[in-house]
Amino acid sequence: MRKASRILYTALVQRYRESLSLRASLQLWRALESESTVFISTGFIIPGVNAQETDGPLGAAALTKALVELGAQVVVLTEEDNLELMENSYLL
Repeated sequence: MRKASRILYTALVQRYRESLSLRASLQLWRALESESTVFISTGFIIPGVNAQETDGPLGAAALTKALVELGAQVVVLTEEDNLELMENSYLL
């Protein structure tokens, strides 16, 4: 999977010729301005060990909380096994 991520990242950087983090930030800002809904996907289950990733859900919760406080409509997409983790993370 990491090889695929590297290939996709490289292709996107070559296509857009700018920081992907900056690009994503600007898209979020435009979504706030236009009152669009923001979708955040996180919390995949690691195949073979049936464990969940640990850094993505907390980052998604922090981003969700910040966007909601700025007035965004946010929908978080995650595996069913991660619902409790996501609900508890958002309360921090």
